[in-house]
Amino acid sequence: MSRRPVTKPVKPMRAAGPENPFAHLVGVLLHRLHNTISIYANPHTRLNPVDEVVARHGPGYRKRVVTLTNLPTGVNPLRANQWGFDIDTVFPNFMMLLWGNGQYITYNIWPMATNRTQFEVRLYNLRPKTSGEKFCHEYNRMVLRTAIVEDLATLEQMQPALESGAKPYFLLQDNEIAIRHHYKVVDDFVEARLS
Repeated sequence: MSRRPVTKPVKPMRAAGPENPFAHLVGVLLHRLHNTISIYANPHTRLNPVDEVVARHGPGYRKRVVTLTNLPTGVNPLRANQWGFDIDTVFPNFMMLLWGNGQYITYNIWPMATNRTQFEVRLYNLRPKTSGEKFCHEYNRMVLRTAIVEDLATLEQMQPALESGAKPYFLLQDNEIAIRHHYKVVDDFVEARLS
């Protein structure tokens, strides 16, 4: 009986890369109410064996090769190199994540109370033409679900800490400029500076 592992070990995927070790945003557009941020893509991402299969049959979230000249108008508006995807936020509660390869995700965020939110996620793909493309869609759905569960679990853990009042404020670093912009727009509405 062989004692070799079924899959070869791979280094974990990292958002950061040697050209951008802190995964800084590659583009930011702030409008009166809305904003667009362009997320860095690490071109040196190491894929696991299933990701390698996905990359052969269609677009994946972990390894994206998008030619900048083929992007639709408005996607990666600054035409940044090493672009991963855009997050477009439409005030007050709608977001789109655009990959420029036929995939996009929408979020609707519905405040239910001061400490409770309903979060709706929809994934859109081009209609698959082959079983390989269908596999890509299903695998990407699983990757997306895992990432969203991780993000929302973090938010659920942060809420009680914020409600405790132990800290009078919450710091948002530079990559969170879209959140800072959104808070500014909300504050302007509450203070009746916008209508």
